[in-house]
Amino acid sequence: LRERYFCTFYDAIRVMLPAGLWFREVERFSLAEDAKWETSQASTEDMKAICRLLSELGGETEEAVLKKAESRRAEKDFDFSGHRVLMVEDETVSAEMAIELLHRAHLEVDRAENGEQAVELFRSAMPGTYSAILMDIRMPVMDGYEAARAIRISGHPQAKKIPIIAVTAHAFSDSLAAVISAGMNDHVVKPIQPDNLLRVLARHLEQ
Repeated sequence: LRERYFCTFYDAIRVMLPAGLWFREVERFSLAEDAKWETSQASTEDMKAICRLLSELGGETEEAVLKKAESRRAEKDFDFSGHRVLMVEDETVSAEMAIELLHRAHLEVDRAENGEQAVELFRSAMPGTYSAILMDIRMPVMDGYEAARAIRISGHPQAKKIPIIAVTAHAFSDSLAAVISAGMNDHVVKPIQPDNLLRVLARHLEQ
């Protein structure tokens, strides 16, 4: 039970408070990175009480708070230093959230807003620039399926080998068949779960 409530006070607060309120609270209480309250310094009951309080403040269940805190803790297990990915995402908010997550895992990110931009960025990139491509499926101008096919036949030295990971709102078998048919290697389902995305990336970047 103690392991289940391993979330730190710092991590739990960060996942619950809006960014602006978070920074105001940091300034007010001088809560810094070196002031983390780890499980080793708090009892299981203490951690349960923290999560219960945060759930009441944020209007979420204790289970939801724990899941978020555990996801943030899982991020610390990944270090993709030295790698860069091309993320293809037309929605700005979704892109910013994903980029923040990837940066926390020490991964460099370039963004394309549609499939056409992605193909051009990949074609013009020096070999070895990108370790993988995160490809949204539904986009204007050129969708993810078409972009993946264009990348595979682009003639770039990495065209046949670079991992292309589909980011899709559908997990149905026919959708996954379309992903494979378009030349993509793997997929993650929206809304993105941080630990799942990082594990899928690790599977391909560590090969």
